[in-house]
Amino acid sequence: MLIRPYKHSDYATIASWWEAFGEIGPQEGMMIEDGTFVLEIDEKLALSLTVFKTQSTIGYLEGYISDPELDKVARRKNGEELWNHCFNWARWQGIKVLICYNKPIFVERYEALGMTKSIGNLTSMFKTL
Repeated sequence: MLIRPYKHSDYATIASWWEAFGEIGPQEGMMIEDGTFVLEIDEKLALSLTVFKTQSTIGYLEGYISDPELDKVARRKNGEELWNHCFNWARWQGIKVLICYNKPIFVERYEALGMTKSIGNLTSMFKTL
């Protein structure tokens, strides 16, 4: 297992995961090299998560996704490693609070990672400018 910074050349692979799950993934350019991390298993991309920094001490977690072929046990175990890596990196960057929008079905999983529910049934939206 290796956790490393995202490279733009990783985009096509990660975008294909979103498509495989029937989800709308990040647009090209939304995943940043200074804040997006990928976890590799046996030199193969397996998971990805982005920490967006702001001008304050608040950051945002976005874009958690895994290779759809990764089994549930590996997804959970390695996912915890990736989340903890991102938590530690954010702390090192001076971020004091991380916010993450998610589907209600994932609340228990995010709570198990140490996150606290703040707003229920929130849907995030964006506009391309």
